[in-house]
Amino acid sequence: MWPRAEFQTANRATAAALAEEGPLLREAALNEGFNTNALVLTDELLRTWARAGASTNIIWPTIT
Repeated sequence: MWPRAEFQTANRATAAALAEEGPLLREAALNEGFNTNALVLTDELLRTWARAGASTNIIWPTIT
């Protein structure tokens, strides 16, 4: 999983836009019967996309 700078640059605005929809996505999932445990991965993805959207540097994979 080697970062491709040109792909990250091209996708940065989309990542930020999707991350901004996080509360709406979360509410929709909860309204459809998902519980908060089912949204842990989604929440982490949205946080990662928000960081990616706000970054101007290459984002390297990390283990947290």
